[in-house]
Amino acid sequence: MKLISLLKMNTKVKKKTTTIIKILILSTIFIPFSLAQDIDLNDFIDKMAEKIRDSEIKIGDRVIVWKDELQVYSEPSIDLDIPNFILNKGDAVKITDIIEKDEFIWGKVRFEDKSFWIRIKYLRQPYVIIVIPYALTLDYIKEQGIIAEQKIIRLRPPIRPVSSYVRVLVDGLNVRLSPFTNYDLAGFQLFNEMVVPVNQTIENSDYTWSKFFIGDNPHYIVRSDAGHVFYEETDGRFTCQLEFPEYEILLNFDVNLISQNSPILFIKKSKRKMYLFIHQGNSLQLAKQYKIALGYEPNGSKRRVGDLKTPEGRYYIAGKNPGSNFGRDPDDPKRKLGSLHISYPNAVDAWNGFYDQMITKKQYNEICSQWRHRKRTSQNTILGSYIFIHGGGSEQDWTAGCIALNNRDMKELYQIAQITMPVYIMP
Repeated sequence: MKLISLLKMNTKVKKKTTTIIKILILSTIFIPFSLAQDIDLNDFIDKMAEKIRDSEIKIGDRVIVWKDELQVYSEPSIDLDIPNFILNKGDAVKITDIIEKDEFIWGKVRFEDKSFWIRIKYLRQPYVIIVIPYALTLDYIKEQGIIAEQKIIRLRPPIRPVSSYVRVLVDGLNVRLSPFTNYDLAGFQLFNEMVVPVNQTIENSDYTWSKFFIGDNPHYIVRSDAGHVFYEETDGRFTCQLEFPEYEILLNFDVNLISQNSPILFIKKSKRKMYLFIHQGNSLQLAKQYKIALGYEPNGSKRRVGDLKTPEGRYYIAGKNPGSNFGRDPDDPKRKLGSLHISYPNAVDAWNGFYDQMITKKQYNEICSQWRHRKRTSQNTILGSYIFIHGGGSEQDWTAGCIALNNRDMKELYQIAQITMPVYIMP
């Protein structure tokens, strides 16, 4: 109770958006596979999983990736260097060779005249589906009585090779359809901490422009104007750091956050820990640690509905639910515990989804506007929704993407939490 009383003096804060690494670098040999807007890709592939579980994959087959964030390797070994790209659920690739090694069946793929390897089957757990033969998706469609195949399946254009990544440093950076400053607005803006995979740099009219593609359409952002720099090159990594064992936090962004009085939650997924910090002068002092559980797929950041991943990035508490379905009051088992709604998707999640053509420009702009005004962001897109901090236990990962605490910790945290309280979720 002493901790709760201390924290009642805190006030609301402002935040900016976060960074999530953009990592797909694909050529024409990697053809992303997707479905029309009225067909959900995850649902479509999941329904096929049982049917094709024991199917054989042969050299020359095209396959569709079923496991999200499938790592690409330089050699058929998980211990060797890893190239800087991955494949995601729904991406299609052609297998040029097959070998068995280290409990996996490996498939060779080609990219820019170089060979790489992906795991296509796990021998120890054969029920784990990694890739699906592309031909079987067509058989499945026909069995469902769908004749107009071209209306269901479309092959997106390849994502072009990326020369560098840049991190946006301002809010409201205009995107244009041509490298000129006076016209051709694209109808959307970029915001602080968004990472853009840049394909080309262009010098034009005393400006330096970065060119990037959304689907087939080129877009442009200007690097600087009147000495003000709008973005910088980056590796895209989330830059917030915890300084242990001193229990102080250095925020190398959002310096205004340090001067406010709101408590802050830092969540370190790899440690399964949540840290509650309060302000002590110009630094932040650790007030409490909580053990947490994550989604069934704890590695990597959430990208879409049904991937069972916990988000990573900079969020805030968007709402408080006094009657959660997870956990009971440890002091009165007849009462439900409260839970805290995290503001997923944030503006960066929206940008990643828009760049990957998972959501529309209208949906992207809507989420960005909600984020800037610290409102509850849209919960009805393919990016996923309803990510909460709730009770129910923290002994093992068991949620669909939420963050779970034991019931007594959840009761305490619910009393402390404030609407718009910052929540930093780190890998």
